[in-house]
Amino acid sequence: MISILHSLLISACILQGAPPDSPAVRGQWNDIDRVVAIVNQDIITWRQLMRDFKREFDSGQLTNESEIHAAQTKILTGHVKNLLRTQAGQDLGADPKAVERTVQDWFDRTVQSSNGVVGMSNVLQSQDMTTQDVKRGMRERIYGNAWSDSITGEGPGVATRPSRDRYVRPGQIRFRYEEALRRPEALRSIGGSNEMFTLQVLMLDSDKHGGKEKTLALAKELKLAIESGTDMSELVRRYGMPGANDGVGEPADLARIQLLFPAAAEFVRQRPKDDALLDKYVSEPLVIMETGGRVLYQLARIRLRVDGLTPKLSSPDVQRTLALRTRDDLDAFRLDRAYARLHRAAYVWPPEYSAQPER
Repeated sequence: MISILHSLLISACILQGAPPDSPAVRGQWNDIDRVVAIVNQDIITWRQLMRDFKREFDSGQLTNESEIHAAQTKILTGHVKNLLRTQAGQDLGADPKAVERTVQDWFDRTVQSSNGVVGMSNVLQSQDMTTQDVKRGMRERIYGNAWSDSITGEGPGVATRPSRDRYVRPGQIRFRYEEALRRPEALRSIGGSNEMFTLQVLMLDSDKHGGKEKTLALAKELKLAIESGTDMSELVRRYGMPGANDGVGEPADLARIQLLFPAAAEFVRQRPKDDALLDKYVSEPLVIMETGGRVLYQLARIRLRVDGLTPKLSSPDVQRTLALRTRDDLDAFRLDRAYARLHRAAYVWPPEYSAQPER
């Protein structure tokens, strides 16, 4: 297991000739770390990447080569971006002594909350980190957040007041609202829901009912029986596919029905307006699959319909949600453009790491 993990770590860090684990030989130099990338005046080391990858690996989320490569890209991209935003934050002119005092105060409180020096030592050892690693991480967060705040306007950065307009105009809120009405996932995010349908279906296999013509005739006969009041669940158990039970599916909106049962979607669209008529509203035999001489026919009916919920734009909660989403998207857009500018102006080695990473 250790050898496999070690090879994965090396692969994930895109390293060639990682520091060997062999014991030191007297009179010879031995590598203890390697520089993987340079970002302006700072470096990213093999140990840093390997430590982060080990955490990712220990989470159990990496199950194949594709996920391993995705993890390596994410980790390396994260380090490059973190250094760029830290350097940009330092360039804003914050007082280094004030930053160091903040870092030391935070570290002292962390030690105290970890049951003293011994407890903090155990925490660091479990995370394969040193005191300097922890302080550097906090320092980078302070500078990085100052830069991010100066870009998004969420905070003043090192200035006395925010310099970005984050006000969401009423027209933007209305646009987002109308967009949400057209997208199920967006509608749910503002507390709405789509009209839902529970279908009951009866599948007939021509191979089990005497061929295509006989199966079609049977389907038409069963349709009339259901419309006359015969229990469809009993017919599903008697004539349907093995394991169909009563044929009742999960509630789904029209978009999902269109995706899963395209033939049934039009049947749902043409439903009667009066829900009291749905019990006798049965589809014509629908061809679900046809291969050679085998045909699968489907009868469907709407077992239950539930009205959708459309929140009103006048609702304060809806407006607040839409405004926050609009502001978050604007922040992401501004950060994307700012990162692009940082990358264009930066020296990054190797050159292949200099392309702007995706956020």
